[in-house]
Amino acid sequence: MPEIKASRYNSFIRLQESKKLLGYNGISTFAVEFPIDVAETIEKILCSPNGDSTDQELGIKLTLLRGGFLIPEPVDELALLKVKNRQERFCAGSAGYTFLLTKDCNLRCPYCYQQRDKGAMPREVVEAFLELAERDTKGGKPLSMNWFGGEPLLYLDLLLDIHKHLRKIARHNKSDFSQSIITNGYLLTPKVAKQLVKIGCNWAQITLDGPKRIHDTKRVLPGSGPTFDRIVEHIRAASEVMTISVRVNIDKDNVDYVDELLDELEAAKLRGKVTIYFARIQPYTDICADVSGLCFGAQDFSKLESRFAMKKIERGWGVPMYPTLKGGFCCADSLAGKTICPDGTIVKCWNDVSYPEEAIGHLTKPQITEVEMMRNRLKWLAWDPFEKPECVKCPVLPNCMGGCPYVGIRSENQTKGECSLLKYNLGEIIALTYFHERAVEEMKKREGEKEAER
Repeated sequence: MPEIKASRYNSFIRLQESKKLLGYNGISTFAVEFPIDVAETIEKILCSPNGDSTDQELGIKLTLLRGGFLIPEPVDELALLKVKNRQERFCAGSAGYTFLLTKDCNLRCPYCYQQRDKGAMPREVVEAFLELAERDTKGGKPLSMNWFGGEPLLYLDLLLDIHKHLRKIARHNKSDFSQSIITNGYLLTPKVAKQLVKIGCNWAQITLDGPKRIHDTKRVLPGSGPTFDRIVEHIRAASEVMTISVRVNIDKDNVDYVDELLDELEAAKLRGKVTIYFARIQPYTDICADVSGLCFGAQDFSKLESRFAMKKIERGWGVPMYPTLKGGFCCADSLAGKTICPDGTIVKCWNDVSYPEEAIGHLTKPQITEVEMMRNRLKWLAWDPFEKPECVKCPVLPNCMGGCPYVGIRSENQTKGECSLLKYNLGEIIALTYFHERAVEEMKKREGEKEAER
């Protein structure tokens, strides 16, 4: 056997109550269960993997090799991650746009990070964008559109018109064409949902801010009118024809009312019809900084995330997933990713849509110089978690890749990126995922045995 060594991305979780040792590797994303009484043997093997082995140790060693916990000595895992990062970020094999039809909105959420501007994207900007899409998809590069706002459904006719032209471009360039939409759901009537599905927009994210009595104080109409009942009804109807992901914004006002929200969603018969995830509100920009006192820090929210994951399992709302191996963090740190603003400004991250000084380009009339736009472009593309000493040493780097670059670029501490919640709750998420999978397998086994007996 060639010389081997321990991976630097191993995690082992001791579960004393069930007398199990759960192992997880951040690069292979392989999870395996051992009896807890072999913990010392595993530690010995990982510390001295090339030593002589008993028959029992050899069996464990082979399992560790299969799972990526032990790797060939010449393999440089950091270099491997760096290559994956470069490939995903800088091999521009697609044209991906977050597209703001408008910055206008029919709601008045207090934590919104955008300035609200009336009106939709002017025709001259639309035409310039279609020319950009034509160039970006040359050679059959896939085209992806994430319709965004403001509230994109305020201008559904414009969305449908732009789609029609994009469809022609995709056919001409022989490009795959995918779409999604982020909407507050208030205008997503059954008719609108069917129109979106007809054009191939089959996925929507819709946000709730807790149960009805709290949501209706946060996601309000002008004049503070309520929105919860109508949004939930639209989610229920839309879920019959498209995939709906419900994002629940969590802050200190609503953190204790997750069960109440789930009660209401279950009463609306949404369990099993939609996916749901819980996200912390963050004061990304100056516009939303006045809600910072309500926001949780990463370490505190990581504990809540584990609690919510358990709650979802207990109530039948799905399970957490093993952390995935990342290349880049998001589309903003990639060469291809662009956010198109209604006035023609192109920025990297949607947090910058109200800040034209952060432009990396412009479709019609630049408000800043080419030199300034080049500086902004380079700022994003030069972002590199492998230059952050704390990130390089961190065991969750494969599953985090330095965290949100928007936050990391602006951080006073340049020794690290924005720490992922996984830094604090990796063990809990792995354990919850693994044992739920085992429980499901056991249930299927019992059902199979019962069926065989019949």
